[in-house]
Amino acid sequence: MGVSELDISIIICTCDRPMPLMRCLKSIANAMNETPGLTVEIVVVENGSSDGLRLDEMGVRQAGGSCVRLIQLPSGGLAQARNEGMRMARGRIFVFTDDDCIMDRNYLRDLSKHDCEASGDMFIGGRVKLADATDLEFTIKNVPERELFEVHIHPGGFLQGCNLAIARDTAKKIGEFDTRFGAGSPLKAGEDTDYMIRAHIAGMRIEYVPDMSIYHKHGRKLVRQVQELNHQYAFANGAIYAKYLLRQPWLLKRFFWTARAAAIERFLGGPKFNDGLGLTWGSLLKSHLMGFIGYFAHALTAPRHLTKRR
Repeated sequence: MGVSELDISIIICTCDRPMPLMRCLKSIANAMNETPGLTVEIVVVENGSSDGLRLDEMGVRQAGGSCVRLIQLPSGGLAQARNEGMRMARGRIFVFTDDDCIMDRNYLRDLSKHDCEASGDMFIGGRVKLADATDLEFTIKNVPERELFEVHIHPGGFLQGCNLAIARDTAKKIGEFDTRFGAGSPLKAGEDTDYMIRAHIAGMRIEYVPDMSIYHKHGRKLVRQVQELNHQYAFANGAIYAKYLLRQPWLLKRFFWTARAAAIERFLGGPKFNDGLGLTWGSLLKSHLMGFIGYFAHALTAPRHLTKRR
């Protein structure tokens, strides 16, 4: 991670989605206009885009302004791109969002307020709302009250990876994202959940705040699309249970609770995980088991430097 020179670095990882990215950059530029006193940079990490969809620096600067820097990687997963963004960022605070998101005009103003209130480490995330009412209600968090993470809460989805604000010094203590997790990786998703768990293990306060709004235009309008994404999340959660099997037994309780709910659903006609989206506890448990096994299978087959414990 480089020398801190700015207030905020907004890190966006992208692949094959130039048009959504331009919309995202324009929304960030609007938010910056609302807070002229802040020094902000936008670090765009393009990760293996196809030839016809590859970005050019002039295009991203036209959308986001002169503060945009474009970093292009030949390939790799989301966690690798996030790590590269952190290494290149110069801000005192790292903000992570996604290329299919729209930043609320007051986002940076809200973040500045929380920054002023913070004492010690800062690891917070805000609201994630639907940007398109025709998208299915998934991958969002629209809770009106502040929440502090505790072990009785499932870490998956407590904070969304498209709306995270982490102080540079806090990120240094946690380290880099585990590249085995995340989109484009062997374990499919969950790099943000794993990162939050590691922050919790380090004794950091992790908080959801009901402002700092991001609007997610995820584009999934079919139930099968949500089911596939939910499988990836559940697979990653199973891998996370495996990773912390001996070190964080409180996580394994979530696995047993899912198994209990699946049994009640199967044999006693109990409620589904999400009836409206056709998500069952049984399918969730199956994905957990696949991820649990997948974690150890990857550990056995991957080169040693890729399985180093984080």
